[in-house]
Amino acid sequence: MWINQSFLLDTDVVANGNQLEIAFLSQRTGTPLFIIMDAQSHMNVLTDSMDLAGDIFQSLIAYLNIEDLESQADFPRDMDEMREILTKVSFYRWQYPEVVVSLLYHCSLPTHQGIDAIAI
Repeated sequence: MWINQSFLLDTDVVANGNQLEIAFLSQRTGTPLFIIMDAQSHMNVLTDSMDLAGDIFQSLIAYLNIEDLESQADFPRDMDEMREILTKVSFYRWQYPEVVVSLLYHCSLPTHQGIDAIAI
């Protein structure tokens, strides 16, 4: 079984009935990791770490020699952070022309006694 080969466990994991549920504590982040598999080949990986989830699925895909896999991901905190970054980038993109015009204006001012008159 993939879990037994991929994780350092004291004993082998065996599915109870139609579902396998196992919980870990990530050594990378110290956050919980839950892996849930059912008999219909559905797998849920519950973690706050996008990197860890990706590593787990890559390991499973390599183990099962799968070339194409349908998946869904939801990382609300990471998406909120990305939205904030994109908002800042958009703001700076619109501010750029004003900054350039301001710099060009200040660069065209005469200097006083060899000292630059640009106040930034």
